[in-house]
Amino acid sequence: MHFIYINTALAYFMSLLGLLIYRSHLMSSLLCLEGMMLSLFIMTTLMVLNLHSTLMFITPIALLVFAACEAAVGLALLVLISNLYGLDYVQNLNLLQC
Repeated sequence: MHFIYINTALAYFMSLLGLLIYRSHLMSSLLCLEGMMLSLFIMTTLMVLNLHSTLMFITPIALLVFAACEAAVGLALLVLISNLYGLDYVQNLNLLQC
């Protein structure tokens, strides 16, 4: 059972490392964020199942709802930025220009 925790923690840190390394494109950043959220979902699900607490059964579903909202907002921003600027490079975006 401990290998599952190690694998999910490793998946989280690999996604975090990918977010830090491949931050030039918005799409790769969104994919790394989605990987982080999915590994957190698996980790909270395993923790809730091992604790046998009935009050905590809603926690993984709430996390999954927040992850879906984050993905929807991120994709909407990606579509908006690619329509306005024609590319998804994060370095070329300047918030001071309107």
